[in-house]
Amino acid sequence: MLIYGTEVREIRTKKGEQMAFLEGNDPTDETSVTIFPRLYRKVRNQLVENQVYYIEGKVEKNKYNDQLQVIANQVVAAKTLADTIADKTAYLKIPAAADQKQLVASLYAVIKQFRGNVPVIIYYEKTGETRLLPEKNWVTYTKDLQNSLEEIIGSGNVVFK
Repeated sequence: MLIYGTEVREIRTKKGEQMAFLEGNDPTDETSVTIFPRLYRKVRNQLVENQVYYIEGKVEKNKYNDQLQVIANQVVAAKTLADTIADKTAYLKIPAAADQKQLVASLYAVIKQFRGNVPVIIYYEKTGETRLLPEKNWVTYTKDLQNSLEEIIGSGNVVFK
């Protein structure tokens, strides 16, 4: 799965080893990823906030709050998966004053015309929420795409980097 990591919390186990929890969201909901010491030693230097990660692992129910969590077997920064993911990411900001439903519907219409391998992250200014769109809604970067998106949400609200 791909998640947009928003927070990395490092803790020590009873044995004194370091492990981490990667908090973030995928296209469906908020997600917590548990990274146990063995894997954490390998990926520790790659984990930073506000980055997209490819996670493989097992889903289970958290014993403390009954929410679903992922026990990671593999964590890779999406930007290192150059064969399957482009070297850019599209960041789109939905302005607070805008009619969000109308804008998002217009955005999806444009996105469907430019499907590709560039991840799309949408930031909702009104709620402060950030969402990574599912792979089926990723785009191919072109100047036409950028111009079309800027017509919908404004030139300061579309960034490819």
